[in-house]
Amino acid sequence: MSIPGLRLLPPEDTENDPAEITVEGNGSRTVTRRLVIADCAAVPHEPQPIRFTYRTWLGSGSSEVTLDAWQLTGSEGQVPVAWQRGLAGVMCNKAVSGEF
Repeated sequence: MSIPGLRLLPPEDTENDPAEITVEGNGSRTVTRRLVIADCAAVPHEPQPIRFTYRTWLGSGSSEVTLDAWQLTGSEGQVPVAWQRGLAGVMCNKAVSGEF
């Protein structure tokens, strides 16, 4: 993942955090990964895709997904905020508020 201000941590390759997952035909799995916000100000305001690689019996490749925007409510209604910017805003604000 190449998003300024964020660093994706490698999986621990345990049962709860596998490096690889297998999905049977017509199945689905949820993948959870951890990331570090390394520079709050550098996190982009434009939605950023998350890229992943896959391997099937037909071959391998890569794909990407862009998560839905967060919706912040203010005096002028709801405003969309890119997922990574919303996450960084929440965590960076907590870091300087003394909650941690």
